[in-house]
Amino acid sequence: MTPPAPASGSQAPPASRPRRRLREALFAAIPTLVLLGGLALGFVGEPENDPALNASPLWGPGDPFYAADPRRRKNLADPVLIWRGRPNDAGTWRYVEADATNLYETNAYGFRDDPVAVPKPPGTTRVLAVGDSATWGLNLPARADSYPDQLERLLGARFDVVNAGVVGYSSFQGARLVEQWAAELEPDVVTVYLGNNDPSPSGTKDAARAAAGAGALHRWLRYNRFYLLALRGLLALRATRADADRARLVATLADPEAEAQRDVASYYRLLARVPPDAYEENLRRIVRASRAAGARPILLAVPTNLGWPPKVRPFASEVLPADGFWSAVKVEGGYLGRVHRARPACVASPAWAGHPYLCLVTPADLARAALPGVAALEARARDATAPARERVRHAHNGAVRRLAEGDAAAAEAGLAAALAQADACTCVAPAQRAWMLYNLGAARLAAGRRGPALEALHGARAAWPFASGPDYEARLRRVAEEERVERIDLPALFAAADPAFAGSALLHDWVHPNREGNAVIARALAARLRPDP
Repeated sequence: MTPPAPASGSQAPPASRPRRRLREALFAAIPTLVLLGGLALGFVGEPENDPALNASPLWGPGDPFYAADPRRRKNLADPVLIWRGRPNDAGTWRYVEADATNLYETNAYGFRDDPVAVPKPPGTTRVLAVGDSATWGLNLPARADSYPDQLERLLGARFDVVNAGVVGYSSFQGARLVEQWAAELEPDVVTVYLGNNDPSPSGTKDAARAAAGAGALHRWLRYNRFYLLALRGLLALRATRADADRARLVATLADPEAEAQRDVASYYRLLARVPPDAYEENLRRIVRASRAAGARPILLAVPTNLGWPPKVRPFASEVLPADGFWSAVKVEGGYLGRVHRARPACVASPAWAGHPYLCLVTPADLARAALPGVAALEARARDATAPARERVRHAHNGAVRRLAEGDAAAAEAGLAAALAQADACTCVAPAQRAWMLYNLGAARLAAGRRGPALEALHGARAAWPFASGPDYEARLRRVAEEERVERIDLPALFAAADPAFAGSALLHDWVHPNREGNAVIARALAARLRPDP
């Protein structure tokens, strides 16, 4: 008898089930395999060092070592660090203020140093010197003159001092650098020389210019081109948001009551790359990341030159005109008209128009902010304090001319009177008042009155908003006390080494120590790291 045929929809023989499951699994795995294969292809080559992949709309003209041609850039854009030294590079850097030409080479990390052995050799004590151009040695003709190199020679063969300074770095970038590299580099000590660039004017905060954190996932994926492309898209969104934030800032400039430049605290809040509060938090992050990597952090208070600008005796041809004396951030008569005629008022150079870091106002900014017409804005800019500001400016420039002509006594009297007028009207910006105090100090020096001169110059340093002044120093002291971190008071050491002029003989310019200044730093660190003589 013939067996009945299997009913429709009955199960397949047991032997065929494993084969079916295998086929289904293979088909299901194809998309995953394709995805993993594509991800693997993203690691081919060195995408992390490709200038095109790392290009950022929030890093451009005016930033340290930037060049329009990616092949000529000494730094690379970086989604975590904003920029970093270009790895395995060599070249020269001309620093006019110190009349120095740097010959430099970078290692695989982009640091101006010899190759770093990873893992760290047994028996080696490694010091990671984190900092900015003062650590990098921007003003020094030879790398050997930098304090990291001098420190390494003082400490001896058992020590490896890695110069991790990067030109233009802020405390935000320094914190990111330590968070990204400390675990791999295995430092025993992390020295921190940061703060010079934090108060620098910027239309975009450093924290808004980075696209990613320095976590473990990024440390792995940063070598993948597809991940870097995704970060480029995120940076583009950040740039759009930064444009909107900057447009709102421009809108405040149309209001004659805006006080953004009338006090240092408002300047820091609105314009500094890293305000004091963020500086303090960045230092705490560096301390935490250093200790997490098993390292001992040491904070260095940064010295500044009371003799800045370098020419203590001004000349009549260098007396600041009205447009130079009064900050471009404050709307004055004629200012917005110049902007609308496509001559944007940038912090440093009109050539940087549109750059979100250094250029504050462009015609595009005004259009995005939907501000009223030029005539209406000019009328609003002529507020009640304008005549008083003009009188202060006239008195200041007249006194500086007296100084240039050699009449120090008349210059001192005139500058003191101009400062009294400025304090009475409360109508000048911190930078303007700092210039006035600086010139008062210069007049007193010319008159042979060193004590009062230093008092005025200290006041100029405290009032100058673009430098790491008392607000930043107080934050560093607080972090050192609360986190129980070693702190080296470099300003005090510089003043002790050069009592005649509060340490100015140890600096090339406003913030960069010369060879002798770097030697003071190296000796101070060596005393902490190797107390025995």
